[in-house]
Amino acid sequence: MLHSMSFWSLFQGLVLNVQGAPLPSSVDFGGLGHISTGANDMGAFVNNLVLWLVGVSAFITGLFIVVNGIKLMTAMGDQNKIKEGMDGMKQAIFGFLLALLAAGIVKLIDNML
Repeated sequence: MLHSMSFWSLFQGLVLNVQGAPLPSSVDFGGLGHISTGANDMGAFVNNLVLWLVGVSAFITGLFIVVNGIKLMTAMGDQNKIKEGMDGMKQAIFGFLLALLAAGIVKLIDNML
């Protein structure tokens, strides 16, 4: 039976392997949001969850780029602040690329199964 469940229930069903865990049609992340998957199987649910997480990581990456861009603009020639801003941008982009790689690995595994 498909129904809405909390993130904790999803964690128990997937990670803790609680027997008889129902297949979620949506997951509530509390204050972070609600995912309505419309999924009929676990593969579709995981794919929708990965897409949601990539979107969140893209948003966070954008925030970090803006914050570090402001650091660069306000550095006023201070080499330490310039380096800090550039390092922050590199880390944000690297983190997003890592999230994309993880999503690609999930897709690859899904296609293999």
